[in-house]
Amino acid sequence: MSNHLRLTLLGVPQVALNGVPITGFVSSKAPALLYYLVVTGRPHARQLLSTLLWGNLPDTDARANLRVVLSNLRQLLPNYLTVTRETVAFNHQLPYWLDVAELQRDYQLLAAGNMEHDDMVHRVVALHQGDFLEGLSVRDALEFEEWMILQREQFHQVLIQTFHILVDHLTEQGLYEIGIDYTRRLLALDPWREEGHRQLLRLYALNGQRNKAFAHYEEYRRMLVVELGVEPMSETTAVYDQLRADAYHQVAACDHSVQILPFLGRETEHAWLVRQWKRAQHTANKCAFIAGTVGIGKTRLAEEVLAYAQSCGAAVLQGRCYAFHTPVAYHAIVEILRAAIKHVAVVLQQFPLAWRAELARLLPELRDGLPSDWCAPPHDESAYQRMFESVVQFLHLASETVSAQQNNAPLILFIDDLHWADDASIDLLRYLIYRLRDTPIWFLGTYRCEFISSNIPLRQLCHDLSQESHALVLSLTSLTEEAVLRLVRIVPHIDYQTARYLYAVSEGNPFMLHYFLRDIVERQHGIGEQTIAHSVTYDQEDIDMDGIVAAIPVQVRELILAQMGYLSAAARQLLQLAATKGRCFTSAALAAELPNARRMRAGLRECLDRHVLVCQSPEKYAFTHHLVRRVIQQELPWTPLLATSEVWKRTTAAPAGEWKTCYDCEIYDL
Repeated sequence: MSNHLRLTLLGVPQVALNGVPITGFVSSKAPALLYYLVVTGRPHARQLLSTLLWGNLPDTDARANLRVVLSNLRQLLPNYLTVTRETVAFNHQLPYWLDVAELQRDYQLLAAGNMEHDDMVHRVVALHQGDFLEGLSVRDALEFEEWMILQREQFHQVLIQTFHILVDHLTEQGLYEIGIDYTRRLLALDPWREEGHRQLLRLYALNGQRNKAFAHYEEYRRMLVVELGVEPMSETTAVYDQLRADAYHQVAACDHSVQILPFLGRETEHAWLVRQWKRAQHTANKCAFIAGTVGIGKTRLAEEVLAYAQSCGAAVLQGRCYAFHTPVAYHAIVEILRAAIKHVAVVLQQFPLAWRAELARLLPELRDGLPSDWCAPPHDESAYQRMFESVVQFLHLASETVSAQQNNAPLILFIDDLHWADDASIDLLRYLIYRLRDTPIWFLGTYRCEFISSNIPLRQLCHDLSQESHALVLSLTSLTEEAVLRLVRIVPHIDYQTARYLYAVSEGNPFMLHYFLRDIVERQHGIGEQTIAHSVTYDQEDIDMDGIVAAIPVQVRELILAQMGYLSAAARQLLQLAATKGRCFTSAALAAELPNARRMRAGLRECLDRHVLVCQSPEKYAFTHHLVRRVIQQELPWTPLLATSEVWKRTTAAPAGEWKTCYDCEIYDL
C-alpha cells in the first residue's frame, strides 16, 4: 500500500502519514522547512534554506543545522523530499493532500465561473480552520516569519474572495438562508468589508427578515461612527433606503399562504434565470419563458428571481393575463405601461406629444395632458403600427430613464399567465421584443404548457423566438423528494415521516404540497380538518394513496376540477371510465367499454394535450397525478352514459339519490 501524506496548514498545522499524525520533529524548524517546501512547490538552494531558518548563525553552523533537519524529515517522511548536493525540494509526484492547494484550486474554479454545487460549498467550509500556520512560532528565523506573514495574508484574501463568490452564487440560486451564514463568515474574516455588509442587508431582505436588516445596518453604522468617525458609504445607505421603501417586496403581494411553504428545490432554475437576465444586457437573448403545468411554481420562481434582480438595482414592470370570457385586448401591456408611468413619472414629461397621442389609444387618461386643439390621430391602415411604435418609444425612454436614475440598472418586463393572452397582445409582444432587442430590457413570461397547443399565436411566438435565438424556455418539473425532505430542517415541527408523506401525497407539485403542509400547520394550532392518518406505515416503493389521504384540501380539489372544466364532455367521460381502471390503464381496457375507437382516440389526445394523462407506452396510459384520479372518482359530476358500463356500476356502487348533477352539456356517443 502506497503512503499518503496529508498536510493541514490553515489553522493549527497538522501533518499525518496514512492517517497517523507525524511526531518526532527535532525542532520547530523541521516542520517549518517542510511547510515552506510544500507550499512554494519548487527546488531551493541549500544556502537559501539555511539563511531562511538560521540567518543569525555563521554559514557553517547554519548548513550543519540544515543537514540535521533534512535527515530528520527524510526519516519521518521517506521519499517525500528530493535532496541533492545543491538543492532541496518537496516530491510532488508522491500522493499527498494540501489544504491551501485545495483552497486555491476552488478559488480559481469559482473565479472562472465553474461551480461544483454543494460539494464545493461544504469543502470550503471544511478548509476554513483558521489562519495560515496559526500558532506556529519559529525562533531566530526572521526571513521565515516574514514569508509566513505574507502567505497568511495572501491565503486570508483568497479565502475572503472565495466566500464572496460563494455568497454571490448562493444568492443567485435563491439559497438566502445559507447565503446569510456564509456572509457572516465572510464578515468575521473581514469586518470592515462594506460590500459584505451590503450583501447581508440584501440577503436579510430577500429572506423576509427586514427587521434584522435594519438592526444590522444600525449596528454597522454605530461601529463605523465609534471606531472610525465616518458614516456608511452612499451605496450602503442606498440599500438601506431601498429596504425602508420595501422595494424588494413590490413584485407581488404575498399573503400568509406563500410564507408557509419556503422557496426550495428550484436553486438550479433560479440561478439559470439570473444568468439569463445578466446575459440579456449583452446578448441577443432578450426573452425567457417559464413553462409548466398548473401548480408547478412558475409564478413563485419568477417572483423570487425578480426580487433578486430588484436587490441588484433592476426596475421591474409587470402585467398579468386573465381568463376573460370576452378577450380584453392588450390588458397585460396596459398594466405594464401604467406601472411604468407610476415608477418613472418623469417619462411622460419627456415623451413627444405625437407619440403620446398614439399611446392614448391604450391609456385614455393620457389625453388629459394633450393640448386642447390637438387632433386625434386617424384610425387608418397604419394606426396599429403607430400605436405599437408608441409603446416601443415609451418603453425605450423608460429604460433610458431608469438606467440614468439607478446606475445603469436594466429594465425587466414580466407578464404572468401568457397562456390567457389574446391574439392582439401576442402581436404587440412580438413587436416589442423585436424592436427593443438593442435596448437593455429583459422580457420574462410564464405560461401553462397544457394550454400552449390551443393558443396558436403564443406557441408560434415561442417557436420563432427560439429559432432566432431571441428567447429561451425553462420547463419546470415537480420538486424532487430530496427537496421536499428539506422541509424537516426548515419548517418547525415537521419530522422526516411527515415530510415523506408530503412528498408522497403531492408528488412534488408545489401547489398541492403547500396546501397539504398548511393543513398540517393549522392542525398543529387546533384548526382545520384531519388530513393525515398517522397510523399508516409508509412504504415508498408501494404506497397506497387512498390509505394515507384522509381529506384532500379544498383548494387542491378545486384546482383539479377547474382543470376538468377545460375539457370537452367526451374527454371527461373518458376520464371517468379510466379512473375505474386504476391510475395506469390500457387503451384496450377502455375500448372494451367505449366501442367508438375514433372518439376514444380523440379523447385520449385531448387529455394528453391538457396534461391530465401521460402516455407510458403506445397502448398504456396513466393519470399525471394520483389525486387527479381520486378527485374524478369523488367529485366529477356523474355522466349518465357511463352508468350503463358494468365496470362503472361495480366500482361506484353509490346509494340511490347520491349521484351528482351532470354538466349541462352535450353527452357524446363514445
